[in-house]
Amino acid sequence: MGWRVIRLFALVLGGGVFVRSAWASDDAFIAFRAIDNFTHGHGLVSNVGERVQAFTSPLWILLLTPLHRLTDEPFFTPISVSLVLSTVVAALMIFKVPVRPVDGLVVGLMIPFSRALVDYATSGLENPLMHCLAVLFLLLYFRAGATRRAAFGLSLVAGLLFLTRMDTLLITALPLLHYAVWTRGSKLLPCMALGLLPVVAWEAFSVLYYGFPFPNTAYAKLNVDVATGTLVMQGLGYLQDSLARDPLTLVVIVFALVASVASRNIRALVPMLGVLLYLAYLVKIGGDFMSGRFLTVPFVVALAVLAAWILPALPTRWSQGVAAVAALIVLSAPFNPVRAVVEPCSVPNHGITDERSCYYESTGLLRNAHRSDKGWGYQQHTYWQAGLKKKQATETVYEDSIMGLAGFSAGPRIHLVDPAALTDPLLARIRFSKPDWRIGHFYRDVPKGYLETLRTGENQIESPCIRQYYDQLSLVVRGPIFSWRRFKAILALNFGTYDHLLAPSCDAPSS
Repeated sequence: MGWRVIRLFALVLGGGVFVRSAWASDDAFIAFRAIDNFTHGHGLVSNVGERVQAFTSPLWILLLTPLHRLTDEPFFTPISVSLVLSTVVAALMIFKVPVRPVDGLVVGLMIPFSRALVDYATSGLENPLMHCLAVLFLLLYFRAGATRRAAFGLSLVAGLLFLTRMDTLLITALPLLHYAVWTRGSKLLPCMALGLLPVVAWEAFSVLYYGFPFPNTAYAKLNVDVATGTLVMQGLGYLQDSLARDPLTLVVIVFALVASVASRNIRALVPMLGVLLYLAYLVKIGGDFMSGRFLTVPFVVALAVLAAWILPALPTRWSQGVAAVAALIVLSAPFNPVRAVVEPCSVPNHGITDERSCYYESTGLLRNAHRSDKGWGYQQHTYWQAGLKKKQATETVYEDSIMGLAGFSAGPRIHLVDPAALTDPLLARIRFSKPDWRIGHFYRDVPKGYLETLRTGENQIESPCIRQYYDQLSLVVRGPIFSWRRFKAILALNFGTYDHLLAPSCDAPSS
């Protein structure tokens, strides 16, 4: 009874920190714009009349859409859903994953001190859904037997995690492979395949509706001409930034990895190898501009492995020692979530920022707990006001890199061309090749005549090669969905038939 009360206190502490730190990021409103368009009958798109998947997480969108239809507001709804999911994650990590109560307490006390986990327990991004599915996946994997129900459940949750964010496949692939090998039989493979049907269904819809299997953001951020070594150094800088701002998160991940190798426990080792694979990919692509965002799922996996396999193998006093060391690490950090100190917003030379500090004053939950005479705090943000100005203007097409709050407030009538290409299908396929860049922000030059093309509906792009490419792309994203010409263009574009038209040398005069 005593341990249950103490663990319940840890859960309440974590929930309180989540609420006090709750906020919404600017990037989240890019997805909210698509949700708002869909609920008002314009399609699941960012710009009306152009079928582009400008959001990264299909499952997060599908979860929020019916709720947004009921509430018709973009702020409190996603934060409320995030808080519920994050509390469920904390409860599972404290009460269900650990073998011993003392280990549940250790994990429960680490949760509110992970700055990355707390920051992205809300934010409007898909992280809390990823955390919840990751814990469910690990619970199934740790306890899975050679049964059809276990095989189906494991692959189903892995598939849902994939639909929340595709790169999580790097974490779940090895456990799935290990389970398939461990069960030693082909009889369970059909059950595992059945669990992946949601993935097949979404991919079929994505290719049919959008014309492409991956989000537009993937094409925009990965289609860059930056030296691999440069990106790797940027990715290592992302880890270094996390270590400086939030030492507990990365230390726990590394400790769990080392301990799982030392334990020789296969069910502890395999998920952590997946985490290692995920981190290697993260470093290879240069990390991200949001400090800590992509370390939250590895942190959750590491905590689960520690609670289920590593800590139970240690004497109780050793577990208490781990908690003490974690406390020292937290206390040595300049900021921690429990103190809820908000840093000044700044963009250092490496381009990695504490996003919460940049938006909390306007989009913090407690900052918006009551109305002011001028409206909600997020509606007073300069980006939101910039969108309202566009909404009230006569022009309908704008080139603008501010796509989140500004895009949502601008409304469906306004077509925004994002130079970073997150929402634009043509720019995302033009390879970025500039010397100056910020990670996650690869700004392309808008082809001459492109804005006029969007305004008039007639192809006025000056470059003959890009104009020819856009004819095919426009057929895919704007043409009738059920058209043989469109289906042929979908195949051609996905298999690179027209890629040569986007090469810088294409329009060069022949010698």
